[in-house]
Amino acid sequence: MDIDGQLIPLNEEKVEYFKKAIEDMAFGSLHCVAIAYTPCEPETVPTCEDELAQWELAEDDLVLLEIFSLKRCPCPCHQRD
Repeated sequence: MDIDGQLIPLNEEKVEYFKKAIEDMAFGSLHCVAIAYTPCEPETVPTCEDELAQWELAEDDLVLLEIFSLKRCPCPCHQRD
């Protein structure tokens, strides 16, 4: 998204940039998390458990908001008392 709020499609160069960043995070023992959304009309959002169970989430044309990493916690058996 640019400064005016307009969506900017990811070109192949940017896709490779983000893939490399994710690989680098994983190599550093970090969990990588990406947050994205797809615009939808309010009436298409499930309002009960049955509708939610049948809802198919979009996998394409998502708007990437953020990529971040979380440090892995040590095994509990190695934690000090």
